[in-house]
Amino acid sequence: MTSAKTYYDLLGVSYDASTEEIHKAYVRLREEYKDDPGKLHLLKVASLTLENSRSRKDYDRRNKIDQRRWREGQGIQQPSPTEPDASPPRSSRLKRPVVTEVPEPPQLSRLKKPVVTEVPEAPSPVEVGIKPVVIDFWEVEDWEAALPQKVWLRSEGKGDWSGKVHCTVPWLEVEPSIVKCAAGKEVTLEVRLNAKAAHLPIGTHDKPEALLIEGEGKKESIGVRLTLRKPQVRVTMEGPHIEIPSKFVDLGRVEDWQRPVPSQSIRLQNIGNQDWRGTATCKLHWLEIKPSAITCPTGKELTLEIRCKSDVDLAGGTYNEPEALLIEGEGQRESIWVRLSVGGKKA
Repeated sequence: MTSAKTYYDLLGVSYDASTEEIHKAYVRLREEYKDDPGKLHLLKVASLTLENSRSRKDYDRRNKIDQRRWREGQGIQQPSPTEPDASPPRSSRLKRPVVTEVPEPPQLSRLKKPVVTEVPEAPSPVEVGIKPVVIDFWEVEDWEAALPQKVWLRSEGKGDWSGKVHCTVPWLEVEPSIVKCAAGKEVTLEVRLNAKAAHLPIGTHDKPEALLIEGEGKKESIGVRLTLRKPQVRVTMEGPHIEIPSKFVDLGRVEDWQRPVPSQSIRLQNIGNQDWRGTATCKLHWLEIKPSAITCPTGKELTLEIRCKSDVDLAGGTYNEPEALLIEGEGQRESIWVRLSVGGKKA
């Protein structure tokens, strides 16, 4: 798993695998690595990307994966069109070519300088870059426990981009819905569940085109996945005791350090019959968490915010830290796994 170079290698499928083959590979590996949140997250991202035709095409292009060349390297015969007979028809009688003498043009006594007309350069199309192309709300018992997710839009042309964003499923909402993005800048969208998600059945809900982004004559879509599990019967424990529903935090991918740094939240639940007190500390110099001093009353929840520091310089690559955060108190010690991908250096 750790030596996989592409999502295809991660799932153990070929580059020309069908959507059904990719999904079956994900379901099989999900059971195998259900106790490893880091690998489980990577498998989810890989399956979401490759099961969506639009995101799969974009992934193949960015990673220079050519399925046609892969088939040729595997010795798979490619269908070739029928080539017509290129030989010219034979003529029963060959005609002698007629040569016509062309008179030489008279010499000009004075050459005129040619007039060059400058053609104005056509304006470059305004396009928008979208990250991520698939949103995963993870697995939750209650829709209210699903944390809001972020989407970044970036104007990649020479001009400003403007458009609209709307949801195609009733249990989603997004803000803002009207977007104006200056050239070379980014706009952040917040996607969250609404009260209609309470009527969803238990199970996984995959929506390939849950969000539509339209503007400047083009349309883009974003997929959404939500998994609702059956609620567990919670027993109040003697003394203070906290429970952390999700111990994995994915801060996404950073391309430009000049934009707002990535952040994410985690929830703590006190399932004991006494107030819980403790501390939250970061083991990495490029992370910070607030608040660091924690007091969680009995039967209540508390949200901690995790974010990257803006005054650090990280090399490009993927950072997977199993014990990036430590939450300690009342005899408990819990660790949080943090993942961050860096695509460029800070200016």
